[in-house]
Amino acid sequence: MAERESVRGLVLAGGESRRMRQADKALIDFHGQPLLAHVLERLRPQVDEIWLNVNRNQHHYEKFGLRLLSDHAEQAGRGPLAGIHAGLSCSAAQHPGWLLVCPCDSPFLPGNLSQRLQAAATESERPAAVVHDGHRLHPVFCLLHSDLLPELEAHLRDGPGSVHAWLEAIEATVVDFSDAPDEAFANINTPEDLRQLGD
Repeated sequence: MAERESVRGLVLAGGESRRMRQADKALIDFHGQPLLAHVLERLRPQVDEIWLNVNRNQHHYEKFGLRLLSDHAEQAGRGPLAGIHAGLSCSAAQHPGWLLVCPCDSPFLPGNLSQRLQAAATESERPAAVVHDGHRLHPVFCLLHSDLLPELEAHLRDGPGSVHAWLEAIEATVVDFSDAPDEAFANINTPEDLRQLGD
């Protein structure tokens, strides 16, 4: 992997938001803005371009001016791995390099997320790095190289799997973010989460 490669950001917003009563989480109001706007504000300075993985209501997301990527038909129903597959496919075909993945429902993600994951991946000479907050792994906060696409496709052919299981299988570098604020990787999954983090 060459140095100074480009980094694209992939925001995962392709889920069904069942725990948010089917409302599109990314579009829910949070402090006067869509939740997604807070994520984008923190992510933009860290990447060259942002892509958004969405599978419904695309017309609502067009106003953000981002490239929209839907899950490939053969990966439908695979959850976050399907969104990551769409992002890696686009990266491998058009912008080889790094893909910084994060969810659409974490408005306090760290401003140095990309920098620290890249540094760890480079030092360990691994094509993937993932966040650990000192208590647990956060699989959907990860940095992936486009070279990983064949390995992800092989993993998906073997069964449903999970992001966590795949990252373990490829021996992703685990990066310690225990010094980050408690809310840095908090997800807003339910109306109760929205109230608590909105206070």
